[in-house]
Amino acid sequence: RIRGGAGRFGIWGKPLVEITAAVERSAPTSTAGDGARAPDPTWRDLRATKALLDPLESEIRDLRRDVERFTQLESQQEKLLEELERLRAALRPATAPRPDAADPVTARLRASGMDACRIAELMDARGPDDSLEPVLTRALDARLTPPRPADEPTTTLLVGAPGVGKTTTLAKLAARARHQEMPVSLVTTDTYRIGAEEQLRTYASLLQAPFATVANARELEQASRRWARHSILVDTAGRGRADRDAIGELLALREGLGVRGRVQLVLSATTRACDLRADLRRFACLRPDAIIVTKVDESVEPGGLANLVLDPELPPVEWLGTGQRVPEDLELPEPAGLVQRILGEAA
Repeated sequence: RIRGGAGRFGIWGKPLVEITAAVERSAPTSTAGDGARAPDPTWRDLRATKALLDPLESEIRDLRRDVERFTQLESQQEKLLEELERLRAALRPATAPRPDAADPVTARLRASGMDACRIAELMDARGPDDSLEPVLTRALDARLTPPRPADEPTTTLLVGAPGVGKTTTLAKLAARARHQEMPVSLVTTDTYRIGAEEQLRTYASLLQAPFATVANARELEQASRRWARHSILVDTAGRGRADRDAIGELLALREGLGVRGRVQLVLSATTRACDLRADLRRFACLRPDAIIVTKVDESVEPGGLANLVLDPELPPVEWLGTGQRVPEDLELPEPAGLVQRILGEAA
């Protein structure tokens, strides 16, 4: 692996893979009676290797073209899926039953950014004398899962897109564990972002918790065995959708931990709906056990959080991040409080 392209020493460049190919040459047999070794042949004497190298170079060129073609197709597919999601979102208000505009709760939900189809589902679920508020509370309650202590210590991977707040969330979870007098260790795999390792090391020092930086699944497995009695929280690098290697590396970490491993997908409440769907598709192969929604306090459309929570295809929501303070701004997902946040801010 090398870095190249942008910046001095390529520090800002994309990670690349450099392949070196060579043809092994056999040492000539010595004919000298005293066993002396004949001198190595020069490149001019190895004219036969050109016949070997030409097909290899041709195959490498064909392989490069295939990789570029595959990358372009994958990019086009991603754009097509995002466009379909935008079209689906645009069609929802037209195809879903129209909510009762006279109902003040319905008006608040619409103003909060909640999808018309979700409001219509709530209307179908309510009784003749029910308002939407208790129906929404019950619906959210079924999708919100406060974390429960595990029978055995686990190793939890926090994964997500860049900038969603994984490191801050990990520090909040670690501080809560220490407050409950639970042994906890902090690990980072983020060797890409400048200062990421030192930031988490500082948190670990403040919490008096063990800390390690690991480069691959084998090193993480070793750390997991070393701190077998600890709950281990692992901060992973937030790498963009254009980075094709990121998911494969995360999947290797996940599979290497086996039954001890958990995955928490961190999503930001300020992310656009189409980008959220793209992130959910991207991380689906990791089989997330739960979701943490951050930046709830910064979202101008709290109904978007309800859209996310009520999606039956998603894992349950375990935590809500409501600010930058550690560890105060990490809340359990209480349905009544979430309904108050949605209706109150929309009023």
